[in-house]
Amino acid sequence: MEADEAGRRRESWAAAGNKPCAHESVTSERFGGMSSGDYVCLRCGKEFTSRAELPRGCSIL
Repeated sequence: MEADEAGRRRESWAAAGNKPCAHESVTSERFGGMSSGDYVCLRCGKEFTSRAELPRGCSIL
């Protein structure tokens, strides 16, 4: 997911009340098509800077 899309998801999630998210699915964050090395929750846009930070049992897509 491109970084700007992740930012829009975070803003949208916050505007909807910033409810808890289980971060069930994440994907690589990208800048101009190049991987940043970070991961982003597909639902709420939360950024994870390493695999060690990912929630247990989440799917990496």
